[in-house]
Amino acid sequence: MKPALTKEEWASFPNWPGARAGEVHELPLYYPTKHGIAAANLYGQPFGFTHEDVRRHREQAKDARQVYIAWTDRFQRWKPQEGEEEACQATNDLVAWHESMADRLAALLPEEEV
Repeated sequence: MKPALTKEEWASFPNWPGARAGEVHELPLYYPTKHGIAAANLYGQPFGFTHEDVRRHREQAKDARQVYIAWTDRFQRWKPQEGEEEACQATNDLVAWHESMADRLAALLPEEEV
């Protein structure tokens, strides 16, 4: 997913009027996308998103993927019981949802400093 703001746009963010965390942000009039405006207005707000949110969604996806793998391994050895195939599919759907959420949230945040 394409980031809402480029690295250069995020770098200029502290210079925007009202850009301190927790304040209402006044954005430049030339701002190119609604996605970018949303990202800038959520950044640093108590109701916004953090890199920790992204990490937690990725961890949940990883954990759910392990459960899904265990289900599929089991199905290779034994015939699934009633409802197990649906549970397996639901787990796989959960993996996809957490990965999608992580990608969407990451697109609203500046690149994380490593």
